[in-house]
Amino acid sequence: KVVVSKDGYSTEETYGSGEVYNDKTIITPEKPHPIVFEGKVTENSFSIDQLSSMRIETRGTKEAGYPVVQNVTFTLTGAKKVGLDADENPIYKYSKEHTTDESGQVEVSNLEWDSYSFSVVTAGLDLVGVESPPGTETEQPVGLAPDSNLSVRLIVKAENSLLVTVQDKDTEEPIFSAKVKLSNADLGYDTTQYTDEKGKTYFIPLTAGIYDLGVEADGYSSSSTEVFVSGDATKLVKLEQIE
Repeated sequence: KVVVSKDGYSTEETYGSGEVYNDKTIITPEKPHPIVFEGKVTENSFSIDQLSSMRIETRGTKEAGYPVVQNVTFTLTGAKKVGLDADENPIYKYSKEHTTDESGQVEVSNLEWDSYSFSVVTAGLDLVGVESPPGTETEQPVGLAPDSNLSVRLIVKAENSLLVTVQDKDTEEPIFSAKVKLSNADLGYDTTQYTDEKGKTYFIPLTAGIYDLGVEADGYSSSSTEVFVSGDATKLVKLEQIE
């Protein structure tokens, strides 16, 4: 077995039939162990390069204003293979799940240069577009060069969603970090999110129905109302300042 590595660089190695890689058994290795014969020279080549990273964000559609979509789980898969399994399915060198945070972002580091594809795992969400850099539509897979940091935006959509915008009643300025609670006891749904700098927060995916919507913000009177969600619903809430 040969393993080639260097600090800050990717690693490349040989594999044997029957080796387990990421819980999958390799039957046909892409780069098998070299065989050394007496009195002969065995040659093998390996390619490594500096590691890279990706900053990935999950957003709603451009038509909706690219609202942040929180806590989206997706699979990131490279094109390089270590071999085939017993059913001749490829075993990829890199294939891992990642989840964006409450700001809809995740940083994935120590990535090898490769071509990467994305698939959304979160139930009820569909991946409808990829932008890299954000604002520029691109096709999958997305190429990642050595020693680089790539920004990627994943555009997701659901059958039903609600975009809530919170504004100051008098000035119509957006209210940042307003607490927005959306709930439906019959559906077992109860989620609280906070508005971004544009005064927006995006609830996705949802089941069609009538929801209770509560909004609070420091220095403002609270608001409580009902909202009907079907398709791409929107709701504007204006809060009055407390004198």
